[in-house]
Amino acid sequence: MKDKLFDKIVKKDYNNNLEKVLSKKDFSEDVKNTLLSMFYKIESGYNDYNGVKRETFTKQEYIEKLINIIKNDCNKIEFIDKNSKEHEKVDTIKKEIICFPIENKILYSIAKIRKEKYCCKSYR
Repeated sequence: MKDKLFDKIVKKDYNNNLEKVLSKKDFSEDVKNTLLSMFYKIESGYNDYNGVKRETFTKQEYIEKLINIIKNDCNKIEFIDKNSKEHEKVDTIKKEIICFPIENKILYSIAKIRKEKYCCKSYR
């Protein structure tokens, strides 16, 4: 019983936090809706993911990390048309993500924008 109540609180909390972050961003409605859908799927399917990958963050930590990346490291998320000749791009300097409107692509790009920001570039 406590677990179900806690899950509802966590769900509302991340929804509210994400809504606040998205309200301050100049993302299109399609991007906002896709992000909300992505977070819902993460929230509902996280137990399966955690069962397969033993060493991982808790659901709340994972969701908070993603929200913080969107808040601090994403100034622009833009979708490209599936028929476009334009390529997907993650620009850590401008804090921009340009990708196809697919939740997996967005999640990968969000992780990539943070990873590249903190990685050292090798010079050869």
